[in-house]
Amino acid sequence: MKKIIYLIVSFVFTLCLAACDPAPYHFDKEHYGKLVDKIELRYSEITDIPKNITCDENNVPYFDIQNSKLVECLENDKIDVFINDLSVITFHRFNNCVNSPFGYIVIMFLTNGNYIIASCSEYENYGYGIFAEFDSNDAYVQCLGDFTHIYTWEVFLSNHFQSYVFEEK
Repeated sequence: MKKIIYLIVSFVFTLCLAACDPAPYHFDKEHYGKLVDKIELRYSEITDIPKNITCDENNVPYFDIQNSKLVECLENDKIDVFINDLSVITFHRFNNCVNSPFGYIVIMFLTNGNYIIASCSEYENYGYGIFAEFDSNDAYVQCLGDFTHIYTWEVFLSNHFQSYVFEEK
């Protein structure tokens, strides 16, 4: 009887732990890979104290490309490798992101006029990330996921952009 109770308690405990971890998400290279037309690495200074938000109809992130500067444009023959490597990174399936990205920002321009931004930066030892799609009018469309590790993102950037220098802390 004790073994049965132990097994039940262990199962419930494991189930609770698994339920607390958000679902994983991987960039859909089959869908978006065909749509990506151009990829840029940009940089934007922090303009306001960042805050993480939960996206809903009243609370959406904003991004103004005019407030960022072009650092590097990925060569067209390297886009497929970039997309493939991005699809290996594990993100969390969340509807959370920073209200406005800052620091290094990857922009993937799509053939339909939309674009996807991905950025993960630190401010006062706290991470602020965004992985979201915007339309051609700069309106928020959807949140694709949340970064699991800033380190993974920084290594990814340094592998794909010569202008990005990863400084291990």
